[in-house]
Amino acid sequence: MIYKQSKQIEFETGSFFCDPKTNQPIKAEQCIFLDIETVPGFSSYEELSESLQKRWDEKVDKWIKYSESSKAKILDAVFSQFEKQEKSYLADDILFDIYQHNMLSRPKDLYFEMAGLYPEYGKIICVSMGSIKDGKFNIITFVGEEKQLLSDFMYGITMTYKRLSLMYSDIWVVGHNVSFFDIPYITKRMNLHGLLVPHFLHKAFQQPWNKKIVDTATEWRVGNTTGDATLETIAISLQIESSKNHKVNGESMARYYYSSESNIEEIAEYCEDDVRCQYELFTHLQNLKTVKL
Repeated sequence: MIYKQSKQIEFETGSFFCDPKTNQPIKAEQCIFLDIETVPGFSSYEELSESLQKRWDEKVDKWIKYSESSKAKILDAVFSQFEKQEKSYLADDILFDIYQHNMLSRPKDLYFEMAGLYPEYGKIICVSMGSIKDGKFNIITFVGEEKQLLSDFMYGITMTYKRLSLMYSDIWVVGHNVSFFDIPYITKRMNLHGLLVPHFLHKAFQQPWNKKIVDTATEWRVGNTTGDATLETIAISLQIESSKNHKVNGESMARYYYSSESNIEEIAEYCEDDVRCQYELFTHLQNLKTVKL
């Protein structure tokens, strides 16, 4: 039977993110929004120590052989080359050329492309965090030499946490893929510099369900492992202003940072826009409509 509406439906505001212990909506006022920008630790593969080069080579070799995404890229390269070549060109020669490029020369090529994703080989160049203060959303950004940057950030986020703790019993950290990238990266880079990450970001042996973390990337999947979407994609879908208009983005960050055109203020603005976008996404999801019973 096809449903036919017989009366006017009443709606009320519903929140997507609720505290699992109290089932109460998480307020933006009790949140710290976080984003980082990372790049390879050096401008070229050759600057790595010999021992790190060896470890990187082994990492890339395993990544190429066993990563499904890597296999897909290689297959794309095969298709691309076949489309460019004349029919008389031997397929064996094309495949061998692709093999050489992807298996023999990849460690050096992939260093600049991928090393910034791994804290053992990369570094943090910018951290932005946002919170509501006096009714307004404020963003603070930390840049500079990495150890000093992380020290300043540790102080800044701890002071923000203490300020919010005077008003709320639970403080939440919000970010897009923050559980699997930003916080682990910050923690490891701080460890390498002899710094202890604040307990509300990471605490050894703490169970995941006891962490006060809201990861919008994880929650956007809604349990679907193939439901990944970038913050920019979600923002566009919801007509939220994103950081897409900058001359730099996550994919081009390393090349821009190590180029002669590099401008740390441009990077900082890009990072801040991502934090602002996270805040607007969070606010949108906390003000959805549900049927009033």
